[in-house]
Amino acid sequence: MWRRRWALCVVLFAVSTGEPSGVGQSKVHRLRPDQHEAFVTRSCNRPTAVLFLGGSASDAFREFEAVAEDMSGMACFGVLSCEDYPAFCGDANIRRTPAVLLYPGRRGAAAQVHASSIEKNKLVAAIATRIGAQSQPITTLTSQNAGDFVLDRLKPYKVILFSSRKAPPVIYQALTGDIELPASISFGFVPKTDRETMALFNVSESEAPMLLVQHLSGTGPPEKYSDRDMASFEALRAWLRGAVHRTILAHSARLAAHDAVPAEVFSDQEVELAFMQDALSVGTKLYVQRASPVYRSVGSWGVVRLLSMAQEVTVAGPAQRSSGQIWVPVAPTGVVELAALSTQQVELPKPPEYQQLPFGTKGCPPGLAVQTREECEAAIAALGIAVHPAWVSNYPG
Repeated sequence: MWRRRWALCVVLFAVSTGEPSGVGQSKVHRLRPDQHEAFVTRSCNRPTAVLFLGGSASDAFREFEAVAEDMSGMACFGVLSCEDYPAFCGDANIRRTPAVLLYPGRRGAAAQVHASSIEKNKLVAAIATRIGAQSQPITTLTSQNAGDFVLDRLKPYKVILFSSRKAPPVIYQALTGDIELPASISFGFVPKTDRETMALFNVSESEAPMLLVQHLSGTGPPEKYSDRDMASFEALRAWLRGAVHRTILAHSARLAAHDAVPAEVFSDQEVELAFMQDALSVGTKLYVQRASPVYRSVGSWGVVRLLSMAQEVTVAGPAQRSSGQIWVPVAPTGVVELAALSTQQVELPKPPEYQQLPFGTKGCPPGLAVQTREECEAAIAALGIAVHPAWVSNYPG
């Protein structure tokens, strides 16, 4: 049944988005010192980059503005003049300009200095890394797990990207972090090279890239995003928000008909929680999709313990919605963000084939040293260290 129901899909597009630099209103916010903290901690819930300028640095600003145009909606961008506010820059430990600080866009995480030169491609790579780090889990679907993914009641909204890429693009990763979308969305990904899984959804290889969105209840047909010319993150986000809202309206009408009451009495949150009630009943076993903190209570940022990936937890009470997220009470105490949980057991990633030896180690064991630059990049990536931007040089002698 699910195979036929999920036959329709939606067009997605390449990662590059937005107009060229200098077209339209600038996406870079000019900041004063009294605006800085609010901008990087409250105004934006996405990764944030702030350019600190001193004197004439027009080339750096043009590169920075070009990145802001291309990544509009996926990250936030600000600029602050150290020439106008030298004391603030000194307090921020900005020792030379131009400089870029990267803020992760989530509470409790530290800012990092962009150590490379201020060039468009290097800044895009650095910000994309941070977008991926705070995106919601994206399940790579196969013929073995696709059925469980589609029928999982814990997150009844299903969004699946069928892509010509081998891994989820940055624009899709950024979409998963949109707090205006319901917390009960499962995001899936299918590379078009996996013809067997594509066939399960009646999607041909020539149709990729495509995106599918549907509610598990089957309320209404899947909707399409099919305008290839609307190649912007903001356009996709607006469309997806609308598609999900229309699904909520249809489902609230269905609930209202069952209870013989007007559909208006059901809020979006009530509709969302009502559908998930069975999957979140007390005593249900859930599994951690990614390492996550357990907070003391809903609305509290006090962490009582940490959960590791693939760890099993037990639901201890009814779910609650707060701050744009659904929070699940777990035994023995505390609450966990729903987005970090799954009804399916999670496979731990395979251990890396490479090992980082302690600094100062005198050489590698015989036969185990990395011999080429290409393998060096692969080893660094396998160990979870950022490969780009790369630094390549040598020392005289």
